[in-house]
Amino acid sequence: MQTENHNLFNALFRFHLRDGYSPWENFLSEAFAYNLRTVAGACNAWCSVIAGTDVKLREWEVFTRNSERDEEGNTTVFPDLKIVGVTAGGEPFRFWAEHKWDSPCNPGQLQTYARCLTKKPGRNLLAFVGALPRQIRDAKATPTDIPCVVLSWEDAYTALLPLNGNSVMLAEFLHFMETHELSPGEPLTTRKMQAFIEATGFINQLWRYADKLLTEYDWPLIPARYTQDKEVKDRWGRVAIELRTKDWAPTITLGFLYSGNEHGVKLTSPESGIDLFVRIETSPSDYPNPAQALAGLAEKVPLVRKLGARVLLKDQPGNDNKHTLLIAQKTLATIIDRKLTEREQLAAIHAELSKWLEALFGDGRLEPALKSITT
Repeated sequence: MQTENHNLFNALFRFHLRDGYSPWENFLSEAFAYNLRTVAGACNAWCSVIAGTDVKLREWEVFTRNSERDEEGNTTVFPDLKIVGVTAGGEPFRFWAEHKWDSPCNPGQLQTYARCLTKKPGRNLLAFVGALPRQIRDAKATPTDIPCVVLSWEDAYTALLPLNGNSVMLAEFLHFMETHELSPGEPLTTRKMQAFIEATGFINQLWRYADKLLTEYDWPLIPARYTQDKEVKDRWGRVAIELRTKDWAPTITLGFLYSGNEHGVKLTSPESGIDLFVRIETSPSDYPNPAQALAGLAEKVPLVRKLGARVLLKDQPGNDNKHTLLIAQKTLATIIDRKLTEREQLAAIHAELSKWLEALFGDGRLEPALKSITT
């Protein structure tokens, strides 16, 4: 274990905010490393997560932004975190990690780290820790000379949480992670959905989910004109992402429907909670004759229904809202069943919505029909 007196504030001072420089990841790495150095059991706990097996280190050092020479690439690299030590059994142990918070994954970094580690003696591990699904996806898709363990900051939080009582500083750091959405959120439950009116904070949870779906997940199937004016709104019995075109001609809305009254529909299974939904809507007074758009949507209805959604078109029985050209609904509880964490639930929701969008927009035929909506 390191015995050098590490002062957190001295370590962080070089990363203080100044013009043109906002090093979130270095700040986070330094704070994380401080706890690995100073909290009893923290370094072993994190190394065990990376190794996928119980790791007990007899001695170790934790480095941040420590230089390593890449002779093959004729350059110098600076892994965000390095742990070098010896296990209780006397085996050399080396671990490098790249940390991301607000910047994209850099595959070249991981490949260079892996190349350097192959030339080091002993047991060598490489990891990537990210905050956003797209960072994690890109890291997993990166081929490296040695396997790269790809994790999220939520995994780091979970690894350190049992040690919370060992250090006031660790408790503060974990609270910092919670307030910056680097920790697991509380998952939705069927009980909460059934009793959402009484459950204070439920709408806030839906807002959090919708905001994460908007800002942290990719929606490549949605045509570009819908992505210029987008935001999360809580209105008309829904918490949803509104993807608006000029004059709502039309607008795509996707998210959570917790009351069907304003939309003129019933929830698919009210006893089980709220619905996930996609709606394509426009103003019946401004655009009274969307016949071509409705014909294009009608072609897609069987495809979306095959995915388990209830789908209604304008003026069909069960759809009493004249603004709705198409609405697809499915009980949220069936989509997040057995998904026990916020991250798993969001991934399942994104996957379900993506399948619906693929059915609607995947072949490129629907968008020309929707562009026919004119006064």
